[in-house]
Amino acid sequence: METGLQDRPTYQLVNISQKYSSNVFIEIDNRKIDYKSIMGVMSLGLAPNTTITLIVVELMKESY
Repeated sequence: METGLQDRPTYQLVNISQKYSSNVFIEIDNRKIDYKSIMGVMSLGLAPNTTITLIVVELMKESY
């Protein structure tokens, strides 16, 4: 039986997202989860073929 996001690929994607200073979120059904949190992503319990929204917010530094 096929399930949604598997542990290893999820860990790898979260690990990659943690290398960047941008804020990364995954949104589904009005729930927004920090994509840098493995527990948060796994808690979504995504099923195969589920449509998600990936949000990346670049942090900008002000220059004076």
